[in-house]
Amino acid sequence: MPDGRPNFDIGLVMAGAISAGAYTAGVMDFLIQALDSWQRAKEDGRADVPAHNVTIKVMAGASAGAITAAIATAIATAAFGGDITPVTERRPGSIGNTLYESWVRRIDIAELLGGRDLAESSAPVRSALDASELDAIAQKAIEIAPTGRGRAYIADPLHVILSVANLRGVPYAIRSGARQAFEYEMSAHADHVAFTASGNGRSVPGAFALDWLDYRNPNWPLLREAALASGAFPMGLKPRLLHRPAGDYDLRTWDVPFAPDPAAGGPLRCAEERVMPPAWPPRIAASPATTDYAYLCVDGGLMNNEPLELARRILAGPAGRNPRSGRAATRAILMIDPFPNVAPFSEDYAPKDDILAVFKGMFGALKNQARFKPDELVLAAEEDVYSCFMIAPRRKLADGSPSAFPMASNALGGFGGFLTEAFREHDFQLGRRNGQRFLQRHFCLPAAGADRNPLFDQWSATARSHHQFTEDGVTFLPIVPLIDGAATPIPSPAWPAFGEADLESLRGRVAKRVELVTGRLTDQYVKNWAARTLVRGVLLMKRGSLVDDIMETIRKSLADTGLLAGTVAPRARIDDFITVPHE
Repeated sequence: MPDGRPNFDIGLVMAGAISAGAYTAGVMDFLIQALDSWQRAKEDGRADVPAHNVTIKVMAGASAGAITAAIATAIATAAFGGDITPVTERRPGSIGNTLYESWVRRIDIAELLGGRDLAESSAPVRSALDASELDAIAQKAIEIAPTGRGRAYIADPLHVILSVANLRGVPYAIRSGARQAFEYEMSAHADHVAFTASGNGRSVPGAFALDWLDYRNPNWPLLREAALASGAFPMGLKPRLLHRPAGDYDLRTWDVPFAPDPAAGGPLRCAEERVMPPAWPPRIAASPATTDYAYLCVDGGLMNNEPLELARRILAGPAGRNPRSGRAATRAILMIDPFPNVAPFSEDYAPKDDILAVFKGMFGALKNQARFKPDELVLAAEEDVYSCFMIAPRRKLADGSPSAFPMASNALGGFGGFLTEAFREHDFQLGRRNGQRFLQRHFCLPAAGADRNPLFDQWSATARSHHQFTEDGVTFLPIVPLIDGAATPIPSPAWPAFGEADLESLRGRVAKRVELVTGRLTDQYVKNWAARTLVRGVLLMKRGSLVDDIMETIRKSLADTGLLAGTVAPRARIDDFITVPHE
């Protein structure tokens, strides 16, 4: 580092979260508060302040995590840093915090069940919900008022990677040798859009440059669109069309197995990164760098819900790996995952093999498979691995036992937070509380003995005595120490509830949206007048029962999670190995 202090690099990975983006935003809100407080204390020259540095080198995200990463990028880099007021309690009026305004105040079921997307009679139905408000939120989120005060903990350039599900796909072909001539064709759909945010607009091959001094640069709107594309939950929110030069894909590298040669020296590796250009058709292959490639995108979490590997590559750099031991660790992936254990195994298996049930089961299987990354996730749970950490929701019940559903967003398969601001307020504050506890007691390194990490060598005795703690005979110090206001304990937020009056009001909005969408779908796909009249008549008879089914599903989910007024949140049956006790 320029000031000669030891440094620790951080790569943030924000998993898909749907409405639990409010939780991720809360964690980020506290992380920024903690880092800002520490930076100000160091700038004041206080002797009691821990004397090392951290640098956020990369932020990667999927779905709601991608949206939060894009907002955080704007806050952290805008003209050397945008102002952000930590939200410590619910207050009326504007708070001056785009994370809070975006995820708590503005994105609500009242807007999602609106009809702005179908205001024009010729507008086709693109999604079950109205995503119009998301465009307005995204536009506002990158309009950050600059402060002129830099954030020394942000790398220049800062890498930002947003995963998307590319419905068009990128063609590849594997051609065999002369002895067995054939060509194996395939298409890649797990895609991502990469950016580099810098004070001078410098770029990295394959990434779009974001100049944090110039918001007129067209890559800032592209960041917004890529974030919305990553958050486009299939069928629920409208898909997004992105554009990029086809030549961007010619620069991507892939891990390819190979047989290492021990005689060559250096570390033995079982894979190497190789460039594998796409098998573009002749027109594109003739000039890929100048050919526009358009591709329709949906939720990045559909195929890569935790883009850990993308962030790990950036963080590791040319070394290719991140040291894991407490003594050697100099960088780490920090993953924020609101739903690390949302696929409990059911012992009461009663399969349904009708066509709709199979389609629904297939979609759920694809989603869960996208989250199945034991090789990456297990590292975050290992106590002796210091290159990968995870923060996940944790809330205690009144009797001290862990709640099976720590977030209000757990309801409705992750959509529950959209029902009311009170749910999102709870999850945001829970994110702040869990984030504080995580930085205090879990995001730490050994500070004494044989595994002592040299990161803390320049700490004063006063700083050590204030922050260190011992657990199982090992003395630890935090990588991000909590200074001043960041150290004030954050209380556990009160558990919210949804009452009968709320359900009745919601029913009216659901009925209007169902009527609008079904009517427009009829006009969109049934062109024959007689057939259209028949379909409208059938829908008119069935619409009430459809609304009843939707409302019963909502009521049951709220009751099961203890969010329906008069019900009690259940306790966890087991303490899942991935869920770190941050309470």
